[in-house]
Amino acid sequence: MKAAILENKGVMSYRDVPTPTPQPGSVILQVKAASICGSDISRYAKGHRLYPLILGHECAGVITATGEGVSDSLIGQRAAIIPLVPCFECEQCRAGRYSACHTY
Repeated sequence: MKAAILENKGVMSYRDVPTPTPQPGSVILQVKAASICGSDISRYAKGHRLYPLILGHECAGVITATGEGVSDSLIGQRAAIIPLVPCFECEQCRAGRYSACHTY
């Protein structure tokens, strides 16, 4: 599959990346629409601590595969994602401030 990738501060590429496989309890979403938000623009202009980084975390699409423990009846359904995946271990997460997670 193709992805727009922030390789470094101000450096983008559009290239092939491995097609993911669904993990237990998760689904694969074929992205049909994605937006670029303020945090994406900031990471492009000011840099980020983790590279490479796929931008466009606000997206919607169609579920194409399900992992173990997820009903196959979801395949073909439209969905949007919640882009925040906190670690639940850092100081911010322990305080319930998941949007300030140190790994996000």
